[in-house]
Amino acid sequence: MKRIVLFILVLFILQSKQLLSQDIVGPLSLEACIKLATRYSPELHNARLQAAMSEVDLRGAKFAQLPTLGFGVNHGYNFGRSIDRFTNQFVTRSILTDFFSLNASVVLYNGSNLRNTIKQQRYTAAASVKDVAAFQNQLSLNVASAYLSLLMAKELVKSFESQVEATEAQLDRATKMLQAGSVDRGVELALASQLAQEQLSLTEALNQLEMARIGLQNLIVIPPESAWDIITPRIQNDPVVVQHDAEEVFQNALRVMPEIAAGELRVMGAEMMEKAARGLRAPTISLYANMSTVFSENALQITGYNTIGTVPIGFVQNTGELVMRPIEVPTTRVIPLQNQLKDNFGQTLGVSLNWNIFNGMAVQNNIKRSQINMQMQENNLQQNKLVLRASVARSVADYKASVAKVNAAQKALNASVLQMDFTEKRFENGLINYVEYVNVKNQFTRAQITALQARFEWLFNTVVVDFYNGNPLTIPQS
Repeated sequence: MKRIVLFILVLFILQSKQLLSQDIVGPLSLEACIKLATRYSPELHNARLQAAMSEVDLRGAKFAQLPTLGFGVNHGYNFGRSIDRFTNQFVTRSILTDFFSLNASVVLYNGSNLRNTIKQQRYTAAASVKDVAAFQNQLSLNVASAYLSLLMAKELVKSFESQVEATEAQLDRATKMLQAGSVDRGVELALASQLAQEQLSLTEALNQLEMARIGLQNLIVIPPESAWDIITPRIQNDPVVVQHDAEEVFQNALRVMPEIAAGELRVMGAEMMEKAARGLRAPTISLYANMSTVFSENALQITGYNTIGTVPIGFVQNTGELVMRPIEVPTTRVIPLQNQLKDNFGQTLGVSLNWNIFNGMAVQNNIKRSQINMQMQENNLQQNKLVLRASVARSVADYKASVAKVNAAQKALNASVLQMDFTEKRFENGLINYVEYVNVKNQFTRAQITALQARFEWLFNTVVVDFYNGNPLTIPQS
């Protein structure tokens, strides 16, 4: 058995890896990464299972309206003194008895408890589906954030690689000039030190790139040994400014965010739960039917008589002759099974009414609980709306700030590019010393990093605001 389970487990893992390898074809876009995450995420799978459980509960509530049908068989022996059910006399013997019954019942009225319970379960099941969508949205946002982080990490590596290449070229030129006697050794050593610092920064950037890669890899559930990469889109340098109004975005989010819809469904479900609890105060009227029969070893039939002697019963009046009567003992057998089942077959049909006049305030307490639960669900809905409003306001504010930031950073970078080009020419012509050159170069590096971070910050804020507006998660491209 263990070998079979192990074989099935290995087969499942191999099949999953095969399916996953089929999904990874070439570099992955953001949409492809989101698709992988939503297909293979264990957390999202658990959310789907919870929704499936709610569907089972709904099906159970619907089936509760159907009649109940039960079949029973009792097979037993009675020992010692008991009453013969056929002669109503005491007997002392072991008796075999088989009792067969078929029972059915259906609730005709119970204060609409069943109907309201079905509605409550329907709302709960629908809310669970919305929960899955909300979890999928959050997962997609996390994937988008990780995707952009990986893109930024790759751009940072390119930037540092470019800086290292430029410094290596300067160092190679300084070495040649030193050999020609044009510069002193201090310039070569300073450039070598600068190169070491930039190589260290490149190493740190490569480590950040690997961490970003692992972060996205875990979200899209790709095995560590898989060979994969992401598409590098052409990202706009100058952002297209969209005038977003926080209140307008919030109203759009209220319509499209599944967590809000889930909260509203749970409020309606709580209302149905409260109505169902109130219904328990009404009587329950049911229609029931029963069919039963019995077989017993005590059910006997006479098959004949045996004469075992005579007994005097009197005298003839005139002659005085003794009158004798034969003593006859009946011979019996157990009535056959089919005959007993037919002869003992009985039916019952009736209507029952049950009304709990007092049961320790259990019904009233259930009503109170359902009312409190309804208030809690209403409060949760309002809290979710407040959280959503705050998130939307923060996202819109971050978007506006990132637009201003990316514009300022790009202007600073453009100026730094001109300054760096001018400084390199002056340094190559010996018009400035190494310290001035390194200061300008470091400023240029910081301007590049700042502009890069500002651009990706604007990208993420654009994606988030578009998401709240109900648009699909995509990266704006030029």
